[in-house]
Amino acid sequence: MDSVAAARYLVATGAPSDTIAGINQNYAFGQDNWRDFSATMAQLKSGTEIATEQFPKIHAGQYGSEISALLTSTPDVVHSSFWGGDLIQGSARGIFERSKVILSTGETAMHRLGAQMPDGTIIGARGPHGDLAPDSELNTWFRKAYFDRFGTLPTYPSYKMAQSLLGVKAAADKAGSSDQDAIIGSLTGLEWEGPSGTVSMALANGHQAIQGTAYGTYQYDKDTGSATLVDIIHFPAECVNPPAGAISMDWINGGFEGAKCE
Repeated sequence: MDSVAAARYLVATGAPSDTIAGINQNYAFGQDNWRDFSATMAQLKSGTEIATEQFPKIHAGQYGSEISALLTSTPDVVHSSFWGGDLIQGSARGIFERSKVILSTGETAMHRLGAQMPDGTIIGARGPHGDLAPDSELNTWFRKAYFDRFGTLPTYPSYKMAQSLLGVKAAADKAGSSDQDAIIGSLTGLEWEGPSGTVSMALANGHQAIQGTAYGTYQYDKDTGSATLVDIIHFPAECVNPPAGAISMDWINGGFEGAKCE
């Protein structure tokens, strides 16, 4: 859903995207993210061309040659699933000025990097987490409690752990028991509220959760020293996740049959 939503955000905001490029991890997560993003772009915008695709060597600390390839290929969009701060080393070489950059996991770094994160960068949080989370009493409490404890705002890994714990609690409450098998049984098909909204065990016969997601565009306020996201778009779970029983790539290449995006 990270990659499908990233492509949908580009199209929805009218960002130039005739040519795309990627720099992603050279293992399954990065390869799958790029595969899904480029395939989704091909479906949503006919004629989209891949300028270059880069997979730096695992554990490489510098991406000089890969960034050079991105610069010389001059794509409209650069997609990356690196963990937020890794690609910022390309900022000094002007990559963010030449191309629209979309970081599908960039939310983890936005408050830590501050002014180092260029304005206009498109940011994802692997779900509607962090600054992309919907307004709710639970989210307001969670952000305050986290900040009071750690002196920084929670990012998507913290949101995911919180919703996992709340899911187990909801299942235990439903089961009326602390027995592990009873909790597992109650978790099947369960729906509960977390600080980032509703989580539904809707796939794999009630054993796999789905949730919507969101993307926004980064802005840094130098006067207040605060990072924010603007032009946020939320995508329903059924818009960016394949339906039960569908193989992801078949669903994407088939034109997202059954997707509900309204």
